[in-house]
Amino acid sequence: MDSYEKTILDGWELSFRKSQLSLWLLLALRQKDMGVVPIKEFLADRTNGRVFADDKSVYRALRRLAEAGLIDYQEIESQGRGPKTKLFSITKLGSKITAEFLDRNIMQVYFAHKNFDLFGPSATLQSRQR
Repeated sequence: MDSYEKTILDGWELSFRKSQLSLWLLLALRQKDMGVVPIKEFLADRTNGRVFADDKSVYRALRRLAEAGLIDYQEIESQGRGPKTKLFSITKLGSKITAEFLDRNIMQVYFAHKNFDLFGPSATLQSRQR
């Protein structure tokens, strides 16, 4: 891949990661209630480090999800003298919306057609292994 192609791909991936943060936060909270550090660890683990965000971006996205009623949180006393820790959880509405989003945008798009090849005929072995 030449430098121009790499620049294009890097920019596309950055935009994709930013637009997917809310979905990945909801997917994390579908697993269990979590604080910000475990959420970020989930993102890093499940996406092989491709989806990441700084604390400010994560808190901003979590606040938007809470305002929409998709998640909730409780403040719990921290160990020691630090500030209270927020423990985030997905709501019933959040679970329902996430499931519907996945069905409409993943399952019905990629898996509805038996002969659909997500990677296409021009995909390289390297891209198929990612």
